[in-house]
Amino acid sequence: MGRTQDEPFRLYGLIAESINTDEDRTSVEFKLCSGAKFSDDSPTKVEDVIWIFKNLGTEGHQHYRGLWSKISSV
Repeated sequence: MGRTQDEPFRLYGLIAESINTDEDRTSVEFKLCSGAKFSDDSPTKVEDVIWIFKNLGTEGHQHYRGLWSKISSV
């Protein structure tokens, strides 16, 4: 998700077509855009997004590790 400078409290899905949360905001569901692709033009799949986020969260920068530690299941 990304922000714009003129809307600092609003988030936009970069490869997400839709983003849904429960009322308590304890869970989130992303629906990937059907046309989402990597730079080599291969399609982006849910498994790819999970793999990338998990690797960033376990081996990446401390910022991502902190986020990953808050996730109970995927």
